[in-house]
Amino acid sequence: MNVLDTMPMLPHREVFGVAALCYLLAFGFGLRSLWMHRRYSRPVMVGLMVVGWVLQSWAMTQRGALVSGCPLGNLFELFQFVIWSLVLLYFLVGPAFRMSLLGFFAAALAALLGVVSLLVPAWDHAYRVTDRYFGTEPLVEAHASLAVFSYGVFGLLAMVSCMYFIQHWGLKHRKSEGIFALLPSIVQMDQIAYRLLIIGLAVLTVSFVCGVGIYVDGHHAVSVMKLVVTGGLWGAYVFLSLLRWRGIYVGLAFARWCVILFAIALLSLWPVDAGIQPVTEPEQEVQFP
Repeated sequence: MNVLDTMPMLPHREVFGVAALCYLLAFGFGLRSLWMHRRYSRPVMVGLMVVGWVLQSWAMTQRGALVSGCPLGNLFELFQFVIWSLVLLYFLVGPAFRMSLLGFFAAALAALLGVVSLLVPAWDHAYRVTDRYFGTEPLVEAHASLAVFSYGVFGLLAMVSCMYFIQHWGLKHRKSEGIFALLPSIVQMDQIAYRLLIIGLAVLTVSFVCGVGIYVDGHHAVSVMKLVVTGGLWGAYVFLSLLRWRGIYVGLAFARWCVILFAIALLSLWPVDAGIQPVTEPEQEVQFP
């Protein structure tokens, strides 16, 4: 039996709240250790994030069962999926990058986005779904989930860029103690950031191609608004990757634009949410507990 199936039934928002609290505790634990000029315990940090991620996964699974697909029907769910993707990616690639503070920064962003999404109840509004577009259209599922998953990749990229800013400032002011001693070299972080950019861009490219295919086939599950937003963001990241590849944007300039584009990606969730086309098939309104 799956462990997620054995968990007690709780209102979804409360579970998301506990998950955000776990991320916040992980961030607070790391901050306290860094304030005391020592390394934090990685098992404790990862353990708190695992608990938060499992709770978040359970709540998303329950919502997905109600809509017969990936729960991406309102702004709250979009933010939660970005958080879920970000933390999952940290679990998958964090050990390979060998960056001891990456978990701390990932927990910080996950906690921030989680708390913000919970503070605005209006984001978690009821919405209508149709069997035609949820669970029976693989391309629709792939387009939506991959697009938001790429935002999680870009979120981790933004955190690596923030780490770059801190280390760059430390080198400029000749700081070598505390957090500066724990951060990797700026050369290593620049290389890791470029790899994350390529990964995120590859995922977003697949999503964009799926979206175009759906629209060309005449389905209304993907609106022009969604395609324009996704296409514009995709083009921006392609342009940034070309500038990085040609050596025009490297180091500080590259890190700055990674953070700026992620902020734009988060802001793009509003027009994506607002650009949902009215459905014409028999429909069911879904209201979550």
